[in-house]
Amino acid sequence: MALVPSFMATRQGKTNNIIFGNDFKFYFNEATRVTGKRKLYSMSLGVHHRLLKDVIGSIMFDLAGWSFGAAYDVSVGSINKLNGYQGAWEVMLGYRAGFRKGSNAKYMPHRKGKL
Repeated sequence: MALVPSFMATRQGKTNNIIFGNDFKFYFNEATRVTGKRKLYSMSLGVHHRLLKDVIGSIMFDLAGWSFGAAYDVSVGSINKLNGYQGAWEVMLGYRAGFRKGSNAKYMPHRKGKL
């Protein structure tokens, strides 16, 4: 298991957007360091907050470089009256560029040899 904090700040014209939160990542298995026969599989549950506007809950599956996820965005500010107290579903599909077999192992220098 791992905690993965995140922060993002953007500005477009006069509009500022700040999102911060944390993902709770559960590893099903680790990638092998040398042979690459096993790939990294994990699941993340996350909670993020868009400053003064929304709370975002998410679930994501990472399967050997591919990511599949869904999130639900709930308004918590005064904008609730405008959107009828409804949230919004978001779906995501991604691929981590440069992914290779066992790439996670380079961040774990204390692990040596095969699994």
